[in-house]
Amino acid sequence: MARVSCLIETPADPSRVGVLVPRILGSLKTLSQLDASYPSELDNIFSMNLGDPGLFADTVASIVRLSIETKQRVIETLGVGERLEFVAGALDAEVARLTVAET
Repeated sequence: MARVSCLIETPADPSRVGVLVPRILGSLKTLSQLDASYPSELDNIFSMNLGDPGLFADTVASIVRLSIETKQRVIETLGVGERLEFVAGALDAEVARLTVAET
């Protein structure tokens, strides 16, 4: 018989969320400006769904074209603050990649 247990995510400090969420939204805006395949209102779409920071991080990671390994790490990270930080870093890297590709 297998045992199953539910993992509980660790909430983030609200002040940390207050720094990371705007950073992620800014990266989404930049991403939509650099890559025409993303809708121009990408940041606005996500700004309407900020009630749950963990779900916000998960949703951003699922929509943005990130590697499977990156997406896997996001869903494996139980700490919401750490998850937001990781998504912010992944978006920064994607923006940097697209910026270099345009030059």
